[in-house]
Amino acid sequence: MHAYHAWELWTSDRGSDLVDPLLNDVSSIHVALKYVNIGLLCVQESAADKPTMSDVVAMLSNESTALPYPKQPAFLNMKSVMKAKTDNSRAEICSVSDATVSTMEGR
Repeated sequence: MHAYHAWELWTSDRGSDLVDPLLNDVSSIHVALKYVNIGLLCVQESAADKPTMSDVVAMLSNESTALPYPKQPAFLNMKSVMKAKTDNSRAEICSVSDATVSTMEGR
C-alpha cells in the first residue's frame, strides 16, 4: 500500500479500509487507525508540523491522548509537480527522492 493511497482513504473517512480484515474486533481496528494517524503525522509536508520522536513515543504509549488530524503529506505536492512536468512536452528528467548517508568512523 502506498502512502498516497493511505492519505486518500484517511481523508475520505475510509481509514478502516487500511486495516487487515482479520482484525475484526473494534479495539484492534481502533489501535491500527491510531498507528495510521501517527504515521501520517510523521510525513506531513512541514517539518514544524511533524511530531518529535518523543512526541511519537508519547502518542504510542498513551491510550487517552487525542491525536491531531494530520495535514497534507509532502509527497502529495511532489506527485502533482511531477504530473505537471510530465504533462509538459519538454519535461526534464528529475528525481523527487533525496538521501543522506552518514558513515560512522572510530577515532
